[in-house]
Amino acid sequence: MIKLSGIKLLPGESEELLEKKIRSCLKTRADFEYHIIKKSLDARKKPEISYVYSLSVKLNEKEEKRLLKNSSVKNISPYSRVLYEPRLLKPSEKSLGQELRPVIVGFGPCGIFCAYVLTLAGLKPLVIERGLRIDERAREVEAFWEGKELDSECNVAFGEGGAGAFSDGKLNTGVKDREGFGGFILDTFVKYGADRELSYMAKPHIGTDRLRDIIRNLRSDMEKMGCSFMFDTALRELLIEEGRIRGIKTSRGEIKSNKVVLAIGHSARDTFLMLRDKGLNMTSKPFAVGFRLEHAQSLLNESQYGRGHDKSLPAADYKVTNKSKKGKMVYSFCMCPGGYVVDSSSQAGQLCINGMSYSGRDGKNCNSAIVVAVDEKDYGYSEDPLKGMYYQEDLEKKAFDLCGGKIPLQTLGAFKEGRVNTEDEFKLSPCIKGSYERADLTGILSREQNEAIIESIEKWNESIKGFSDPFSLLSAVESRTSSPVRILRDEYLESNIRGVYPAGEGAGYAGGIMSAAMDGIRIAERILDSIRLSAPLQES
Repeated sequence: MIKLSGIKLLPGESEELLEKKIRSCLKTRADFEYHIIKKSLDARKKPEISYVYSLSVKLNEKEEKRLLKNSSVKNISPYSRVLYEPRLLKPSEKSLGQELRPVIVGFGPCGIFCAYVLTLAGLKPLVIERGLRIDERAREVEAFWEGKELDSECNVAFGEGGAGAFSDGKLNTGVKDREGFGGFILDTFVKYGADRELSYMAKPHIGTDRLRDIIRNLRSDMEKMGCSFMFDTALRELLIEEGRIRGIKTSRGEIKSNKVVLAIGHSARDTFLMLRDKGLNMTSKPFAVGFRLEHAQSLLNESQYGRGHDKSLPAADYKVTNKSKKGKMVYSFCMCPGGYVVDSSSQAGQLCINGMSYSGRDGKNCNSAIVVAVDEKDYGYSEDPLKGMYYQEDLEKKAFDLCGGKIPLQTLGAFKEGRVNTEDEFKLSPCIKGSYERADLTGILSREQNEAIIESIEKWNESIKGFSDPFSLLSAVESRTSSPVRILRDEYLESNIRGVYPAGEGAGYAGGIMSAAMDGIRIAERILDSIRLSAPLQES
């Protein structure tokens, strides 16, 4: 097989033209099959905008060798796709693995794919999730955004699908994927309802509306294969004997197990406290905090694509970074084209926000977190590994108190001046899920952090026209970009308590849907390896 890169189509051109373009580039009359490896949008030379494809092409062996040796054929190279394939356990291994079934705590991206791989292998894992099933959860979240009191056990952070179920559903990642986990994950999403294009887009996204259907379909299939689920069931305590896990205590009683996966997510603060007190080795880690910044999507489209651009182009996005004059790292995070700012609070008396897009990305505003990196210099030096978590809680309490639990909102111009807006200054109508109110955000972060954010926004205006528009909107507080802790694990992916597998974003080993799902697969493979090593050599 060969890889052919740099094949271009104009917006509106059919992908059926790819076959003709492949034949023209390769200058071959031989029969071939092809598959799209990657599709990306190139807007660097606007208004000349095009989709650029990388393709795998399979011809007969003789023709492939000829083409690879032909120096006149450009942009081709040998190609072999690495794709992860879950392995089946042998009967004796299955029997051993079911003596005390593995328990996965949490059913976000990490827990989903850990449980899925274990189920495909022939085990019957048990998943516990403190929140509700996705349909019930969606109703609970919508009611909260409409003014219902927060449910601290089922919200944007907790429930089937994890925090990613109420997000843009971005599936791109910078993680090196030597095992081929990424392709397996994307193919799984397609299998359970996503569009085929998801498997090859350079920046794949599902959208929160489509993601819910996929999660429901996947869980239903897992149940048919023997995986069990306990929703509305929170982890309360690890049951440990002689340095090994023997089970867990939940809000519904005790469960025996010698393999427990902690796919708890970055917001399970009560669980972090329990794990620290139970003696798990953990440490604080850097993260970032800041605000959500909203612009009109039309402004961004014009800046990125040019005036008079093709209206069929997708909602434009951006990714920006800057090191401030005082050395603060500031960057955009979880950019949501055509999206909404959402109240993603999970604790009473505290407020945090996130961004979310539907699959169409057709909201009139775009938003992104604009955050500044923080570490011990910001949240204090101490031996407590949860010091970063306390810092997050302090920021979220400030945000909550500012408007009595409503999302505080301010134009960029007023933020620079340190004052509350008048009502008639809101030229841009906010796209927000949840109640909001005018306020002065300058007292939430430190003065140095505010200055670094303003400096960066003004700098980015040089490349994105209108980025520093004084009528763009800031809301607060974006405080959960990643986990504030890392639960340490060894080369076997276990904590210092044998049989406990810290996993995913909450444990400090991921930073998004894809990297969390990959870590879940990695944990599942390690559990399967431990079962294989313990199984008898001869089949009974």
